[in-house]
Amino acid sequence: MTPLARLSPSMAPPSGAVDQRLAGLKRMRRTATMLLVGVAVVFVMVSIGAARYPSAAPWLDYVRAFAEASVVGACADWFAVVALFRHPLGVPIPHTAIVPRNKAKISQTIGGFVINNFLIPSVLESRLETLDVAGWWS
Repeated sequence: MTPLARLSPSMAPPSGAVDQRLAGLKRMRRTATMLLVGVAVVFVMVSIGAARYPSAAPWLDYVRAFAEASVVGACADWFAVVALFRHPLGVPIPHTAIVPRNKAKISQTIGGFVINNFLIPSVLESRLETLDVAGWWS
């Protein structure tokens, strides 16, 4: 069951909206994977070409460095994002799945931050003094 499906009927977005978001997510994941595969293929082809024809074009080294950096960066980004929410590749590496493990602590901290920085009387008074509610209807 998806997290959105567990919401009460009054809180849940329309079914079509959930389907659209899931389709968009799948499309984005597919696009990112294809870009990673494409850059990896460029890296392999340029590496083979540079090894086979060492005096070819010096610009091949720049293309190879760009492709290598793209592959390494994409893998590092994937690992970092996945490691926040679950164990990458199912391996329980320490310091991964941080968000689910600390969900209560994170929500407590965010709630305290909002209360202490936005809901204190001095901040509310200054915001209410600058608010022109009557001007909204004119």
